[in-house]
Amino acid sequence: ESQPLSWRLPTAEPPSTTAEHPRESELSPRRGRPRVRWRARTFATAAFAAGLLLLFEHTRRIAVRRGADPQWYAAAYIALALLYQPFWTIYRVGGQTTPWVFLLLVLALGSYVRTRWLSAALLLVLAVLIKPAFVFVPVFLAFVSGRKFFLTLASVVTSAGLLSLA
Repeated sequence: ESQPLSWRLPTAEPPSTTAEHPRESELSPRRGRPRVRWRARTFATAAFAAGLLLLFEHTRRIAVRRGADPQWYAAAYIALALLYQPFWTIYRVGGQTTPWVFLLLVLALGSYVRTRWLSAALLLVLAVLIKPAFVFVPVFLAFVSGRKFFLTLASVVTSAGLLSLA
């Protein structure tokens, strides 16, 4: 005979003081890993803030040139930035590399717009080395940007590959 489904959540047992469960004093922010996590999240938040600020400055100029009210644009940008999901992910599940990749991509955007091909290629390759899922960004840009950027990106990727073998 089957038993009825229970809709109650399982209750967690209180942690013991065995080696399996650390003591409360070991989880304090003054010792070990939790402090490292706190620092990593602090730096990740700073990286996100820097990336969002740089992106705001870059896009604000474009919006004002097109006739947008600067105060309205700033308010809309801040509201959208607060809704940006990966920003909150670093506090919920970790994701300490996402802010750094975001910052690298914003810096690469600035270099790319100013036609500084070498720095744009270096920043994009570094972002892909941190998060390989972004490999399609430099590939797409290499094919739509022309020969100069394609050759610069190819040389940076080749150099990074050779450097990894050394």
